[in-house]
Amino acid sequence: MEDKIKNILVSVMFLGIITFFMSVNILTKDKDISNSERRKLQQFPKITSQSLVDKTWAEDFNKFINILLKKFSRPLCKCSIFI
Repeated sequence: MEDKIKNILVSVMFLGIITFFMSVNILTKDKDISNSERRKLQQFPKITSQSLVDKTWAEDFNKFINILLKKFSRPLCKCSIFI
């Protein structure tokens, strides 16, 4: 019975930590400028009926997601065994 209580407590603590960081991430304002890279950051495009009709929203979203994917697809190490 003690193991079951311990497992429940660990699960609740884990979900609490995940929920806390998710809430902080959602509630904080997105940065406009990256101080470390010294450049303006691409922002999520505003959705309007006009931008959906003339397809500018899709183009802006494509720019936003490509920059996001490039950032997280960088290799952790620049070394390679094939060089």
